[in-house]
Amino acid sequence: MIELSEINLKIKNKIILEDINLSFPDKKTIGVVGKNGSGKSTLLKIMAGIIKPTNGKISVLNYVPYKRSKDFLKKISFVNPQKGFLDYSLPAIDFYKFLSKVYKINKEEFENKINYLGKILDIEKKIYQPVRLLSFGERVKCEILAKLLHSPKLIFLDEPFIGLDIDTKKKLIEFLKIQKKEDRTIFIVTHEINVLSEIVDELIILDKGRVLRKIDEKEIEKFKKLKKIIYVFSDDSTKSEIIHESKIQHISLKNINSIQINDITIEDILKELI
Repeated sequence: MIELSEINLKIKNKIILEDINLSFPDKKTIGVVGKNGSGKSTLLKIMAGIIKPTNGKISVLNYVPYKRSKDFLKKISFVNPQKGFLDYSLPAIDFYKFLSKVYKINKEEFENKINYLGKILDIEKKIYQPVRLLSFGERVKCEILAKLLHSPKLIFLDEPFIGLDIDTKKKLIEFLKIQKKEDRTIFIVTHEINVLSEIVDELIILDKGRVLRKIDEKEIEKFKKLKKIIYVFSDDSTKSEIIHESKIQHISLKNINSIQINDITIEDILKELI
């Protein structure tokens, strides 16, 4: 169980988060979205104990995160692929062996985990190559494997899809679905609403450091059927609207030169809510 009560964070008189009151059950996947600077990553860092809030109460897995107890740290993992820690000159497997000593994972369990995670992440052979020779997507998956080696109960993912190609993104989504089935609690920060609609149970929308809205699974399901239509008129002016995909075939092309059909983004949703 995760509970945040009246959480506030102020840095140099600037309010970063304000009056955050949230609770989450275990074994759920939660998406955290919002504009740049809305406090998404900061919220994750507070729950992971990386940042101590200015005031308020917080309990994560029955621990106070910012106290950083060893037992708490063994149960969580914070993944930010943009700030990797693998040594580029060495194969990832060398670092995994080091982590196995840190987390006291015996040889048989270590080998089983490497084989299992390597297979579902599709990097079985890549972990034996120097990191500098890997593509960005391969490095991201190697970073994720490292963060999951100790079988954390709670996983924080901060923008894990940035810079990934379509195939790698799909594989990462399938991997997260497997983690979800294994009863892990997962928090994901991303701008990609269509990715989140595939895997999350609940969506938290932040705006200017405050919780704008919580959206449940039924509402999230509706996002999959919404499209953003951009009309281009004969005078080159444009107009956009968000409609259900079933209505697309009924659009009249009168006085319209062309239309563009796009998936909706978090920015589109925020425009509807703010």
